[in-house]
Amino acid sequence: MVDFTPRDDLSPGANSLVEEALQTQAKHKHETLGWKHWLLVLLKRHGPMAESLVDGLDAKELAKLLRKEVGKADVGEPLDADKLVAQALERAAKQGKERASERDLAAVILQAAGYEVAETSYVPTGPASESGGAGAEAVAFGGKARRPTPTIEKYGRDLTALAAQGKLHRIVGREQEIEGILRALCRRTKRNPALVGPAGVGKTAIVEGLAQRIVADDVPEVLKGVRLLELQPSILTAGAGVVGELQKRMKAILQEASQPGIILFIDELHSIVGAGGVRGTEDIGSLLKPALARGDIACIGATTDDEYRRYIEPDRALERRFNPIAVHETSREVTLMIMGAHREKLLALRNVQVHDEVLPWLVSFAGEYLRTRTFPDKAVDLLEQCVASAVVKGESEVTLARAQAVAQEMVGMPIDLNMRLDALEQAIQESGLLTPDDTAALLDRLNVTLRGLDLQPLRPAAVVLLTGDAVTSGNALAEAMAETLYGGDDRIVDLDFSQYDGAEDVNTLVGPPPGYIGFEGRRPLHALMQMPRSVLLVKNVHGCHPEVREAFGQALSDGVVAERGGGRIYLSDAVVLMTAAAGGAVHRTIAGFGRERAEDKQVTELGRAVAGQLGAGFVEWIDLIFAQVPTTQEGQRKWVDRNLLERISRGYRSHGLQLEWDDSLISWILNQQESHPTRGDLTRFVEERLGEALIPHLPGAGAGEVRVQVSVKKGKLHVEPQ
Repeated sequence: MVDFTPRDDLSPGANSLVEEALQTQAKHKHETLGWKHWLLVLLKRHGPMAESLVDGLDAKELAKLLRKEVGKADVGEPLDADKLVAQALERAAKQGKERASERDLAAVILQAAGYEVAETSYVPTGPASESGGAGAEAVAFGGKARRPTPTIEKYGRDLTALAAQGKLHRIVGREQEIEGILRALCRRTKRNPALVGPAGVGKTAIVEGLAQRIVADDVPEVLKGVRLLELQPSILTAGAGVVGELQKRMKAILQEASQPGIILFIDELHSIVGAGGVRGTEDIGSLLKPALARGDIACIGATTDDEYRRYIEPDRALERRFNPIAVHETSREVTLMIMGAHREKLLALRNVQVHDEVLPWLVSFAGEYLRTRTFPDKAVDLLEQCVASAVVKGESEVTLARAQAVAQEMVGMPIDLNMRLDALEQAIQESGLLTPDDTAALLDRLNVTLRGLDLQPLRPAAVVLLTGDAVTSGNALAEAMAETLYGGDDRIVDLDFSQYDGAEDVNTLVGPPPGYIGFEGRRPLHALMQMPRSVLLVKNVHGCHPEVREAFGQALSDGVVAERGGGRIYLSDAVVLMTAAAGGAVHRTIAGFGRERAEDKQVTELGRAVAGQLGAGFVEWIDLIFAQVPTTQEGQRKWVDRNLLERISRGYRSHGLQLEWDDSLISWILNQQESHPTRGDLTRFVEERLGEALIPHLPGAGAGEVRVQVSVKKGKLHVEPQ
């Protein structure tokens, strides 16, 4: 990146052009900034504009030639940035403008390259002050619309007026998308571009960038003097409950928008479907369709891919009127440029300075820890949160340390991965949940995936299956991972797949097709949308219908649950922990294991046995299968004390009975292993025997909390009130 400070006497688009020319020089490491640098950038950004200024110029062919010449260090005669800007300002002043636009720069660049530029006159128009408010800069917009637009302004906002007042953010790195909008608007028919892309990629910002281009006179001749007005469906439908009220409002809006020089913008385009009336007959979308079909109005829309497929595409008559333009996530480099522009705006607005090293760190952090969100929104969101935190604390700057603390708070977990993994290892060892080999395997997997170093970053951080005796560690292991990796044991999404024993239960997982009952309802996996960094605990995966398991296996493969309605639930930030009771083949395989389960042959045999129970296609996407538990005396004592008894105690505590126990109870439980060889059998035995002894001590309704000590004397359970 080059050190460039935007100038107030240049339009946003002109500032971007200057910055990109300097970056082109720096990229090629050329000592001199020549006119070929400038012309190449101009043709790349605004080929149609250059062609409109010079008769017979072929922008694409000339750009190809210039790329070769610039690549060979043939940059033409020097053309200093200050000199170029001075000439552009002189040209703008002659036209009565206070700022130079991209068109002014283009004219100077083309003249420096030896072309004869077709001069165009500038006529200031009155409506700028009318639309922009007192003190708004007189710019060439609004001249074509001769009739007032009170209804549209009542239910929306004038983006060109806001741009004239400098109230919109400077747009960076979206020239290609803006050019796509301009091409669509210059068509004779179907001049309704629809920006379609994931949430957070900056679709609305692109339209605001277009408004700035209109105000700066950096648009084709046919679009000069137009007004860009945003219509907000939610405001439009508010208070329109009386029959005919919405139709009345829409009629007035369409009359105002049908005059030359008006372009409508509808953010959240999908919201017009079904808004204000019966879907397909009396809603906003249906009232718009005739005007769109006749070409009476020009309309820009913006919505997500999912919402476009879900709402717009099924209405073929509505979908046919729009010209989709794909908007992709910005690169990290472009995001950094956008962050720089936002930093300047925040400095002016909040008087908080953000240190230089903070911006690249925030971009890197957002890329690693906010993988289900998109650039630039996720990085800008972090920046604004850092500045807001500084304002609240009365600080005048954001340091790297402050940014790291804020980011950690936003994601809800410690940033230091080594610290988190060490804490997880300690929790597993203290509770005797897994064997040392299994613990090491789990930590090795997480050490790679949580750093974003795996080859399939969209897949879950780990997919773990507990079977055999390890099944009894399911809840405790989920709690340990949620607490240490994600910052709290509330970060668990708990599903019991034994409830999904019918083929129709796939609907519970991925939703029914559009139009079916329950289509709009909330499903269990939706909790991951609010808490993407969680442990997804899937119990009894062996007990569900094969079609349910197949659908879930596809989600494990892709790292996303693709709902039938078009929604997407990402698993990439989650750890998936599943349990499956061991079937006959699995039991025989586990029984053949010695105390050490690290040998490849044994692991392969276990995988085959589990594949026979759950299906090879499903098991393919399981990273780790654990079937053993610690067999050392110390490991077993830890499991009984901190897992089994603690979980049982938690249940009685909720009924007002506080349990305490001593080593005699732990030793007694371990002595029952010979007659109850699996942890499942042992757990059920302990639950039942303790139940017989403790239930009589439960406090009655309205009574206070009761505390008891449980021990074993002469081979029998003894409960003593404290």
